[in-house]
Amino acid sequence: MGTLYKLKGHGSFYIREGWLRKGLKNIRKYGGNLFSRKDAVEILGVGANMVGAIKYWLLATGLVEYSNDKKSLKITPLGELIEKYDPYFEDIFTLWLMHYKIAANKEFCTSWYLFFNEIDIKYFSKAELLEILKSKFENIFRPEKYSLKSLEDDCECIIKMYLDKAIDEISPEDNLVSPFSRLGLLRLKDKKRGIYERVVPSFDALHPLILLYAVLDFFDKTEINMNEEILHDRGISRIFNLDGYGVYRYMEFLEKKNYVNIVRTAHLNTLYLNVKDKTLVLEEYYKNEVR
Repeated sequence: MGTLYKLKGHGSFYIREGWLRKGLKNIRKYGGNLFSRKDAVEILGVGANMVGAIKYWLLATGLVEYSNDKKSLKITPLGELIEKYDPYFEDIFTLWLMHYKIAANKEFCTSWYLFFNEIDIKYFSKAELLEILKSKFENIFRPEKYSLKSLEDDCECIIKMYLDKAIDEISPEDNLVSPFSRLGLLRLKDKKRGIYERVVPSFDALHPLILLYAVLDFFDKTEINMNEEILHDRGISRIFNLDGYGVYRYMEFLEKKNYVNIVRTAHLNTLYLNVKDKTLVLEEYYKNEVR
């Protein structure tokens, strides 16, 4: 049996402005069975297919999870925290956090995981991305049977979700830009040839505490071999379109703030985490907006 995966859970709909807020607010108001209600379309103010997409993205971002009955939903501690500090998802810190949760979600957001963890390309066309994604997917998950069209739809959705100022790329019926375009991780390099470029975020655009949260979430330990586990161009670094040097710069900043210690030797840099609770890291940001 192959590794668990999920393709096209979004139903071809990338996250739209206001969807996560709308989903949390109405689960709070109507309860965990919101998405099985006959009037869910009226409550959420979207089409029937979009109702399922909102549910998918709430689960993908870790804002909600299934209750013990495996049918109804409940808001997670992360969802509670976002409701408290940034209920309208206006802070770009929150968007970076949601991006990390999606890109690290191997089983539920499989194509996003592959794109941001396993695929090392800077420039690509849609066709090239699909070919590489197909190869990685088949090698890693070894599916007995799957829909290539679903993988193709995932490619399209990734591009539309992250493309910076993607107005020209959006059809009239998809007239809302994804809030994730604000992250600036993807741009159209050559419109005539349909070439896209992965963009490295500036240091000021990505808050260091997001990296600290990701490290705490990614590694179940407080002593980390930086050379082998962080500074290589995979995992934490690639999720944020960073190289090893970029991640090291963030770790140095965090060291100055006493969140971490870096023990430097000739052949090995070891990262020691001075904080263990990732939730406290998020509260530190939202309460104090430390930079």
